[in-house]
Amino acid sequence: MPKKSQGLTKGTGQGKHRPSDAVSGFGDFRLDLTQEMVFREGRAIHLRPKAFAALKLFYERINRFVTYQELRDSVWGKGFRVEDKNIVETVGEVRDKLGNCRRWIVTRPNTGYGLFVPERPPAKRSKRRAPKTSGRRQSARVFVNRPESGELNQKPGSSPSSGVLTPVVPMDENNVFSYPGGHASAIRLYGRADAYISPERLFLEYEDEPYELPKEMRREAKERIDRLTREAREHNRIFFNGPCARLLRWHHNQHGAPELDTLELVLGPVGWYQFEGTNGVIRDQLRQGLQSSYKRYVDLQTLQQDGDLQHRCKLSNMIGNAVTIFTSDGKVGYQQRGQRQSSVPGLLTSAVAENVNRYKDEVSRKDRDSRKLVNPVRYDARLNTGPDDTYRPKGIPHLVAAVRRGIQEETSPILMDYVGSLGIKLTGLAFGLDNLHPDALWIVLMDLTAERFKELRRDYPGKDAFEGDIEFVPATLIASSTQDVLRRPDWVPAGKASLIRAIQLIGAINPRGTPSKAFDILASAR
Repeated sequence: MPKKSQGLTKGTGQGKHRPSDAVSGFGDFRLDLTQEMVFREGRAIHLRPKAFAALKLFYERINRFVTYQELRDSVWGKGFRVEDKNIVETVGEVRDKLGNCRRWIVTRPNTGYGLFVPERPPAKRSKRRAPKTSGRRQSARVFVNRPESGELNQKPGSSPSSGVLTPVVPMDENNVFSYPGGHASAIRLYGRADAYISPERLFLEYEDEPYELPKEMRREAKERIDRLTREAREHNRIFFNGPCARLLRWHHNQHGAPELDTLELVLGPVGWYQFEGTNGVIRDQLRQGLQSSYKRYVDLQTLQQDGDLQHRCKLSNMIGNAVTIFTSDGKVGYQQRGQRQSSVPGLLTSAVAENVNRYKDEVSRKDRDSRKLVNPVRYDARLNTGPDDTYRPKGIPHLVAAVRRGIQEETSPILMDYVGSLGIKLTGLAFGLDNLHPDALWIVLMDLTAERFKELRRDYPGKDAFEGDIEFVPATLIASSTQDVLRRPDWVPAGKASLIRAIQLIGAINPRGTPSKAFDILASAR
């Protein structure tokens, strides 16, 4: 039973509230069915009757979706005409009252909503401070994430990191994606200031070089895959051995002016299970405090210098795409992941996060046009159908094709109509220190406002739009709302790096102007 506490204002009167005997609950929340109130750790939270009725229904159907019609019938009554905006407002009130647990209310486009509660409620952030360091200036900082505190050992006055599990890596701060007050836990391989790579300056090759798990990891990898498969079935999550791609080598060719630079990437095959079986095992070891376990498999220092991931990192090196949306009103978008995903459920990440698929994103070696796909017929991983990791492409899996697909599937098929011919740009390459694999960072310019983007995504959602909600902040690091979002501890490092890098590029392109002016410049830049 929650503790007795001072109540909140109810209507226009003041009073004390405490739970009655008719109480049910989830996480830290208790639902008082008699008083129609919610308590969190003993503190009363007042909901209007309709909002309480919606939350009660969500709780009764916990970890399942409730359709719009079921909401109408249960909350407003059968036969009562209810506009969609009333449902959205009511669910929005429920989310607001849940505070930092608002992401537990998951939207499924064209279906309804559901309350998906993790097995354990989010842990409170420790107030323990990082130890003081000497006043001497050091050439490098040691980034180490202490599992018991979730904070970084860094200079006094800097803020905690994304709360991810980070190995001990002596790195100069210029080698991570940083902003005033913090950084993303990802090593910068390429991308700084006003440098970017347009698709015509990105050269891709593919080598059919199968990946083999290190022998000493195979048993543990199999056990992990078996466990994740069982959990995915139990929680109705997507877990499919897709034909992904890994980054073997990369090389940045500098030709004087940044707009003449090119980037060469050599890809190879890897499966999703291989990624989870290797990188996932290392992540589990880091979670157990074995900070040095990664050193056996990853040579980060040399990897930065020669770009040879195939020989410098013995893990999967699966390459992902972290895409930041930039709208014409000077806003940048990020995503709050839903709870049904087997990959990073409930966390903040880039507006679009899409791995390269060897089948879906395959283009011809002859013309290498990312718009002309070899396999235009799609398959649905949720049904476990279609090509798996055994698929061998004759062409080249293309990163830009994966970015386009991600926009269509995770936002809306019609939103690509608002992306100009020069609207997709690679802003960086990162090596995440959570899962220890590379990501390509992108900025995609959409010629519409952030609000219009959200409206179109809501009205014409992509098939995977249920994966998360996309929100926007000003494309400047001096905006308090942008700072607040970046300071949140629940970031996927690649997603945070993508957002930071996009804002850096926008500022560097037009340092004395507004982000909307930078949009016009980038939209016509090659």
